[in-house]
Amino acid sequence: MTSEEEKTLAERIAVMQRCLDGDQIEACLLQPNRRSWSLNLNPSWHWGNYDYRVVRKPREFWIRKEDGAFVFVTTADEPPAWFAEDSEVIRVREVLDE
Repeated sequence: MTSEEEKTLAERIAVMQRCLDGDQIEACLLQPNRRSWSLNLNPSWHWGNYDYRVVRKPREFWIRKEDGAFVFVTTADEPPAWFAEDSEVIRVREVLDE
């Protein structure tokens, strides 16, 4: 990781605050041309040797399609019952790159 890529103090604080708020944290050993993130249940915050981030969660949402057009999107856990009324319902889950 180059100095241009290092997290600012504010970014580091934001990650640590999210940890305090209960979010899971991943760590990555700082090595040139190699990034391998792993879950870190008890971060020690060695920013000189590791990078840290909040575990990323894919977004999920539902789309209602009527007469060939997308007419409504919701982020509810399940599509509303009225979604299925004479329409196609599509569930979308984001794919996250490493």
